[in-house]
Amino acid sequence: SPAAVAEGHGLAELVVWCVLAALALRAVLLLGDARIARFQLGRSARRAGWTGALVAAVVLALALDAPGFVSDRVDQFVNQSNVGRTEQTRERLTSASNQGRLVLWEAAIDGYRADRLKGSGAGTYVALWNRYGNRSQSVVDAHSIYVETLAELGLVGFALLVVALVALLAGVLPLRRGPDRCVYAAILATLVAWAAHAGLDWDWEMPAVTLPLFALAGLALARPGDAPPRRRPGGPALAVIGLLALAVAILPGTVLASQQRLDASVEALRAGDCTAALAEARRAVDVLGARPEAHEVIGICLARAGDYGGAAAALERALERDPDNWGLHASLAAVLAADGRDPRAEARAALTRNPREPLARQLAERLGGSKPGRWRRVGRELARDLAPSGRW
Repeated sequence: SPAAVAEGHGLAELVVWCVLAALALRAVLLLGDARIARFQLGRSARRAGWTGALVAAVVLALALDAPGFVSDRVDQFVNQSNVGRTEQTRERLTSASNQGRLVLWEAAIDGYRADRLKGSGAGTYVALWNRYGNRSQSVVDAHSIYVETLAELGLVGFALLVVALVALLAGVLPLRRGPDRCVYAAILATLVAWAAHAGLDWDWEMPAVTLPLFALAGLALARPGDAPPRRRPGGPALAVIGLLALAVAILPGTVLASQQRLDASVEALRAGDCTAALAEARRAVDVLGARPEAHEVIGICLARAGDYGGAAAALERALERDPDNWGLHASLAAVLAADGRDPRAEARAALTRNPREPLARQLAERLGGSKPGRWRRVGRELARDLAPSGRW
């Protein structure tokens, strides 16, 4: 909105001034660095200082009614699901509204309870939302790395995530770091801030937010430049490492090649060119047949061409790879009906996996009878306009 754009310009200017002020302040403080470095306190004096600071912090918090403030914010988070529309969009920064996150987390927890050990599978939160969410809207992320990992990867994946993050945090603790402890303390604070905020939003999917963080942690954990050099591996060991690296790169390279062909097939499908869409989708299957999307495109194109038997077979192959996709069940129901076969089980499966989707309800109602003639008429009407994810 215009208000958001204006505030964005103001914020950019504010950030520039803050950076300049920080640089100026640091330049002034450089003059006192040597004197501060020579200043030493005994252990008893440090302990007394920390105790005094803690007591002062508690007294100040009570005087400012910090417990009441925290209680109000917790109440706002639990009971207010939306900030509301305001002209001053910066008011969102001071609001503790959950912005609809609680219902996202509840759907993830429901999915976790269905398979506590290994979860529903990586990247399947959208299917969990379709089944357990209480709103008819498209949602892909649970807006919490911890809750989403618990739902998708179960206790095993959650434990691995916790081990990885705790190892990073423990590795950069500012203990026994000598004169560099302030640097490590800053890195630790950055990691803690990221780990806390990743519990409220999908920061881990934003490279600009997450990659610098892990690069910084890697620098902090690297071997110091003045450490004694270790013995380098010999030629055979390097060859094995290189082969392992190439082997690890095969899968993402295959996925990339398959995705390029899949993108081309979907683009051709949207343009109404099923000949090109079929050719590209079959190339995607030849490269990597384990993904469902290319089989879905093949099924849609065959259905549009009137080959309902072939379309049903292709959609069944897609469902073998993605059994919780309500849209695939809906498309298969339409194709089976067009072929004169009983579509009711697939229509019910689509509705079960996305009970709040209006299209799934309409499909179940239109194909709910027992007359093959009606199935064929409704199915062929739907099959002409099939689109990915059960839309028509």
